[in-house]
Amino acid sequence: MNTTAALENYVEGYEERGYFSGTLLLAKDNQILLQKAMGYANFEHGVKNTTKTRFRIGSITKGFTAMAILLLCEKGLLRLEDPIQLYMEDVTYEDRVTIHHLLTHTSGIPNFTSLPDYWATTMRLPTTLQQIVRSIARLPLDFAPGTRYEYSNSGYILLTAIIEKVSSTSYARFLREHIWLPLGMLDTGCEENRAVVKGLATGYTVWEDFIHTEYIDMTIPRGAYGMYSTVEDLWKWDQALYTEQLISAEWMVKLFEPHASHYGYGWAVHHHGGKKVISHFGDINGFQSDLYRCVDDHLVVIALSNVNLTPVAKLTRDLAKIALGEPVETLSRQSCFMQETADAIAQSVGTYIDPSNERMRVEITEEPLGIFVTHPKMYGVPYKFRLRLVAHTAEYAEWVTDVVNETFRVFFPSDHRGYDLLFTDEYGKVEKLSTKAKRS
Repeated sequence: MNTTAALENYVEGYEERGYFSGTLLLAKDNQILLQKAMGYANFEHGVKNTTKTRFRIGSITKGFTAMAILLLCEKGLLRLEDPIQLYMEDVTYEDRVTIHHLLTHTSGIPNFTSLPDYWATTMRLPTTLQQIVRSIARLPLDFAPGTRYEYSNSGYILLTAIIEKVSSTSYARFLREHIWLPLGMLDTGCEENRAVVKGLATGYTVWEDFIHTEYIDMTIPRGAYGMYSTVEDLWKWDQALYTEQLISAEWMVKLFEPHASHYGYGWAVHHHGGKKVISHFGDINGFQSDLYRCVDDHLVVIALSNVNLTPVAKLTRDLAKIALGEPVETLSRQSCFMQETADAIAQSVGTYIDPSNERMRVEITEEPLGIFVTHPKMYGVPYKFRLRLVAHTAEYAEWVTDVVNETFRVFFPSDHRGYDLLFTDEYGKVEKLSTKAKRS
């Protein structure tokens, strides 16, 4: 099987199972080997995704914000070692917090999206950039600047304000004039008001079935996680990062120089097998995205999804391995669902916990619409999925979910095993859980 066929075979497994809604692009040596759209941009109206569909890209935005800062630095309008108080009168930290600290998540400024009121209140209310800056400036530092790494969206909000202050224009307009238009990224932008964005997918989450995600007012994310784009535009971005089209080679080196926790300026920088990998994950209500660049192999994989629990990072890494000739396990492309039996249901229903972590709690329930599982995922948020029976033996019943590649193997009472449920998530992580509540 050639590389293109192997890539197609892998993604078709996800497509036939309904495990991916979004778009994918893989290119190597300036040639696209895979470009595919799956699922729906809008479920309620039956609008399918296309390779032109726009998606919110979350924190992939940070790479663009960092590029904007370096553009201003190269013009002599900023210095990386400048204290941020030079550009924001509302910021009055006694410690010296620099632009470099903001770019590398080493400022000590708390992450405002992790505060208790963010989910319930902050993200839902329209605001101005000045109001966000003032609210961030009131937060005491968690640690002395430069002493450690702690991911903080707050820093990239402050960088947004610095860009606007120094350039005397809006963040979106500066990026449009100096990055997006020069690169021909005509389907990329930043939502900062209520304007309709044509071709923008709707974001979803899951509770029994696909549902609308929690509302976020797009005046909040800005240069931290507020952009939208397409796989084609992000490929143009990837290609430009090999050139001096935007900034000189000297400044490009600074962009990708790793600091604490392998983070550069708006990018994670690692080495796998001795080769350099530059990437960033994006997550915003109803959307997940991943931009994965194997720069030594001139390979890029881009995954954009409008379902917020899609394992985009697994997809990009698996596809990269396939393109580089490495073995990857593919999903079965044949339906293997069985008729659910009363015995299998009765033997499986119950509550299971990790004895060393009670927050890891899996509940399998029988309900009028079928068998469901409820358990926590990213950020500890609970999700509820429909289960399908795929195996039933004298020793266990095995179930899979409808919308994500998770497996639940429930073992029948056994004294020697030490656990009752073997849970494998979409990334292949295995959890051994024990019965807490007696099965009905």
